[in-house]
Amino acid sequence: MRKIFILTLVLSMPSFLDAQDLIIRNDGEKTKCKITQEDSTKLYYEFHKNNIQFKASINRDFIISYYYDIDKIKRDFRDSINMHQKYYNCVTIGVLQGGGSLIGADLEIYLINKFGIQFGAGLIGYGLGLNYHIKPKIRSSFISLSARGKWERRRPHCRSVKNGLALW
Repeated sequence: MRKIFILTLVLSMPSFLDAQDLIIRNDGEKTKCKITQEDSTKLYYEFHKNNIQFKASINRDFIISYYYDIDKIKRDFRDSINMHQKYYNCVTIGVLQGGGSLIGADLEIYLINKFGIQFGAGLIGYGLGLNYHIKPKIRSSFISLSARGKWERRRPHCRSVKNGLALW
């Protein structure tokens, strides 16, 4: 029984090593690969052909779009964002926004890969936070280190008048 399990595991290993990323070129050609690095001008990737691993690069001018982890993208079909688009700012308005206020608004600015800074204000308070996103995009779950405060409601000075009434 143990030998059958090990044999099944060894024979299924190539399916585990299948490429995860996808590059779509201007001519419509699709390349399944593993993107290893990217910079402002090129994408660097690895792919397998006839059980041989190749390393290559492509200029960004020849790419329409590229996707990381295409199997995950297929599963996450409810996400309305195109995966190749980059968003750097996000505004949210609603209940329990703005530093934990009952009603408020937040602005998050995506600084660098997976990190963003968030400002918010609402009816009751205000807040500031440093966010670490689980996925490398602004519309993903995040862990926040934040500071919050409440608006101080100050009463106007009370001045007395001769007839005993007060003006606020």
